[in-house]
Amino acid sequence: MCAAQWRTAQRNSPASCRCAATGAFVSVTFGAVALIRAATLTWMFWHTRGHLREGRGWLEKALSAGVGPPALRARALNRAGWLALFQGDYEAAMGLVLESLTLSRAGDDREGVASALTNLGFVATLGQRDDLPLPLPALLKEAIGLRPYLTDRRTVANLLILGGLAAGSQRDWEPAVARHDESLALYRELRDAQGMSMCLGNLGLIALGRGRYDEAVARLRENLQLAREAEPCRTMSYQEVQ
Repeated sequence: MCAAQWRTAQRNSPASCRCAATGAFVSVTFGAVALIRAATLTWMFWHTRGHLREGRGWLEKALSAGVGPPALRARALNRAGWLALFQGDYEAAMGLVLESLTLSRAGDDREGVASALTNLGFVATLGQRDDLPLPLPALLKEAIGLRPYLTDRRTVANLLILGGLAAGSQRDWEPAVARHDESLALYRELRDAQGMSMCLGNLGLIALGRGRYDEAVARLRENLQLAREAEPCRTMSYQEVQ
């Protein structure tokens, strides 16, 4: 099943998609490499449905066999790191993404390097970690330098969010807003509700920091409405305390 088919299945029949994803792992007919491919293909399903532990578990189980092309393993490690990041397990996330970065560098995979660098940046930012091999400005600079070679819009959108967060932390509001707005446009194209929610939430907080309270309320209300329509049980509590 291709990625587009999985996205359609997620929208139309999430329960069936979840069963199919799980079945792919328990079936011995696929082989170890196929398990890694299936786990890598379905990571977004686990993420969007909130099954972070289960999705990460399948990725780590698939990787544990120690087989598969380096590029495929790099993607699987990066996906597992992303799920660990959203679990708040920053130590594990850093280890997984660093291993992905090493493999991507060895394979001269610019897309993989940029994605791993971006995820490391999120580990540093969200986890407030200062023990990464590269400081956040260096990570961001290298990732931005790779942007002309990127074809995955989600990688670009995440990179823009990271750049916006870095600018906002320095109270450099204009580029912070511009990068989040550009990321939001990409996520709207992708119809990625979670990506849109991240952008809108951050834009609301930026507006709040600038004292633009009407703008902050508008952004956060739009985010709250999006959260109610998409995954209310997962996002309502965060939005309602803003």
